[in-house]
Amino acid sequence: MLPDSEICLVLSSICYIFVLTNIVTMELQDLRDRLKVLEQEYELMQKQIMREYCDANNPYKVGDKFTDHIGTILIEKISYSYSTIYGSPGCVYFGPELKKDGTPKKNGDKRKAWQSNDIKK
Repeated sequence: MLPDSEICLVLSSICYIFVLTNIVTMELQDLRDRLKVLEQEYELMQKQIMREYCDANNPYKVGDKFTDHIGTILIEKISYSYSTIYGSPGCVYFGPELKKDGTPKKNGDKRKAWQSNDIKK
């Protein structure tokens, strides 16, 4: 029986040979495919982290009123804006427009409002 250190050396040599063999036999398309999968996983992880950031910094919930430079809406749905062009990612609120007295407008129009446009900041 070989001592542990020799077993490790043999195993690491086998692994090294296996890796070299795989590298030598890897086709260019295999490389592209693996990089594409890695890129997709990275993008999903990035969106998940941005979503966590948005949730952690979102003071509103469904049913709250949100006011921006256009007017006020009653939040029915909350989604996310992942764009960082104008700063950080943020929530996008959707719901019916409200009149000054807080009741829904007669026309029933609904719209989106971005967290970054919050007047009450």
